[in-house]
Amino acid sequence: MEISGDGEARRGWVAATAPELCRRGAVDAAQKGGRVAAAAPLEQWRGAVEASLPGTPSGAAWAHVASFFSAHRYLPGIDVCERVEDGTGNGEEEEDGHQLVIPGCVRHVASRATGLWAREQLLEADQAARRFRYAVVASNMGFGRYVATLRVLDDDGGGGCRISWAFECDAVQGEGWSEAALVARLGDSVRGMAERVQRLVARPVAVVGA
Repeated sequence: MEISGDGEARRGWVAATAPELCRRGAVDAAQKGGRVAAAAPLEQWRGAVEASLPGTPSGAAWAHVASFFSAHRYLPGIDVCERVEDGTGNGEEEEDGHQLVIPGCVRHVASRATGLWAREQLLEADQAARRFRYAVVASNMGFGRYVATLRVLDDDGGGGCRISWAFECDAVQGEGWSEAALVARLGDSVRGMAERVQRLVARPVAVVGA
């Protein structure tokens, strides 16, 4: 069909396909009624788990927990923990060979047994408060937004301490995941972490030349 250059065309009429006309009509109707469709917000999960370290001073425990690139030493199920970025963008080490641990650095943690992995970025490190916060920036476990805060707290009156692991995240996608399942998994992790940290603290230091 030919469309002439007069009549409707002169008045600014533009031809549109039937689906497009339907779409415009639906949008117009929704806008007039104040009912513009919006994506449903993701369900939010949050919680916290703790584990006690009887007889272990908080400072001694923090020395291990604060080692951001050594998660494989104290986290059960993790046998890979590698630096990806040190927060300066160049991936270099300090002159003494220590890995920089400053906000912005990223670690890659993984389990060879399960094939699961995640990349985690340090957001905050407060030595005085014995607290650090990190976010998962990539993973193959179904995580979207996930932010965790780990703290080492004095155990009132007992001379020991507690490790606290708090989190807030989007609902994890994938079979078998629920908020309760995530809390249970983190509970197992923090208890295993406490046991390992206690063993590391109690391990005798070798004396050179002895």
